[in-house]
Amino acid sequence: MDRETCLKLIMSIEHPEEVAQILSALDTPNRVHTFNKLHSDTAPKDIADELDVTRSAIQPYLTDFKEADLVEVSGKEYQFTEKGEKVYQLLEQLDRMFQDLTELQEFLIENPEIIPQEVLDEIERRRQNKGS
Repeated sequence: MDRETCLKLIMSIEHPEEVAQILSALDTPNRVHTFNKLHSDTAPKDIADELDVTRSAIQPYLTDFKEADLVEVSGKEYQFTEKGEKVYQLLEQLDRMFQDLTELQEFLIENPEIIPQEVLDEIERRRQNKGS
């Protein structure tokens, strides 16, 4: 999925309740880590060990993932649903975008001379407009 498609999906929210449920299920770093590890078929007990918490501590995460239709349970195994797979792909894309922005920021900080003056002027103008 390219960035433009990813942004269009995020910006065209037709089902706000469903989006809110997904965001709620993934609202902490531990929940995102758990979701990510489930995708790589890591057992919940092993995920809990990585997070240095009990297995029962991540049970609410797993329940929320299931209620948001991100995963389904077969025996003791968790498998991603089609929706869960799409959400996982969006999270990967979002993570790459943050990484790209961080690298760009670092590059620009190290090389400020490459930024055209008109760009700097526009940034300053926008900052002033936000402050007014």
